This record gives sequence, structure tokens and C-alpha cells, in this order.
Amino acid sequence: MKFLVAFFVLFVACVYANRPCSAPHELTFRASRWNYGETYYERFFGEYDRFNKRVVLFEEDFESGTKKQRELLFLHKEGVGYDFNLQSKHCKKFKVGAFKPFEVPSGATYEGEFSIGGPTEEVTIDRWSDKISSRREHWIGEFSLKTCYPISQFMIEEGNFNKTSFTFFYDTVKGIVNPNDFNVPKECEKSAIEVDMPINARLAKAMYSGTLHD
Repeated sequence: MKFLVAFFVLFVACVYANRPCSAPHELTFRASRWNYGETYYERFFGEYDRFNKRVVLFEEDFESGTKKQRELLFLHKEGVGYDFNLQSKHCKKFKVGAFKPFEVPSGATYEGEFSIGGPTEEVTIDRWSDKISSRREHWIGEFSLKTCYPISQFMIEEGNFNKTSFTFFYDTVKGIVNPNDFNVPKECEKSAIEVDMPINARLAKAMYSGTLHD
């Protein structure tokens, strides 16, 4: 009997071994990000579709109840993104760059495992970074052990350690709540202004790509 118990424990440990993982292919979530360099705080409602290489993020305002202020739509298969102000109806169109999914990159450095929450409700978390022997880390990502749901992300802008951001992911569910959120707003189809990727879009994209680069 003791042998069977020991074998089961070893089997479970092997199944959930500490190795790079990828988040589920479809996610709906909320995220809050604190940018230390610019000292501002943002909240987002997001939907993520890995198969179709698309992500939509709605910036939310909580001062007078939950209210969407801005839509950031990243359509990587089409190679375009949109920054749509939901109040003014102004739209910017930009090249979106390569798609990089919610995942722990291959070659990431394993930093440790820990649990969050109290007894009977804890979740086991793996922490990873892009640290290598020749430099310190610029990215630290935390993912749930069993399902690889994103939990948090810490980023340092390369060359400027005063510019850091910390993102928490929460209310995460598997699947896409509203596929229509990926439709291009009609205002963007008619009169979008083509620009370089705005900094707010680049920072938002980094929440799932893990990098500030295209």
C-alpha cells in the first residue's frame, strides 16, 4: 500500500513537473497594471484567441461604475491593430507585429513554486523569468501550475530600470465570452488614421506577449 501511495505521488509530481507551459487557447479575463515609471494604474477586460491569433482589450474606468473607455484590438493574422476611443469615436490603425502567445517561453529560467490563498483554497503557482547568466531578468511571469493560467507579470524596460510595470490577472475563465468583441469597429473601418503602434497599445500588447518589442 505504501508503495502505491509513493508511486502515485511520484506520478503526480511528474505530470506537473516544472517546465514551460502555454495558457489555454481561449481565455476571458480581467487585468490590472501598475506602471511605476509613469505612475499610473490601468484596468482591462480582455479576450484572447490563440488559434486565430487575436486579442482584444477594453480599458475600464471604475470611478463611476465599470465603464469601457478604450478598445485595443490586435489582429495578428491580418497584421493590423486598432486603438479605438469609445468616447470620442476616434480610431488609430497600426501594424501589430508578430503574435506571441500567453505562455512561459522555452528557455525561461525556473524561479520557484509557491501557493497563494489560505487552507483548502490555495492555488499552486510557478514563477519564471528571462534571466540568463550574462544579465538580470527583464520579465518575470507567474502561472498556475495545473492549467497555466496567467497570474501576474513583472516587466522592466531594457536599458531603463526606472520603467517597470506589474500586471495582475484575475476573473480568468477558459473560453471566449463574446466573439463579436473581435469585430473591427465600424468607425475604424471607415476612417482610421494609420500611425506607428501607440505606446499604450505596445504596453497593453506586452501583457500577453511578455515583451515591449514587435
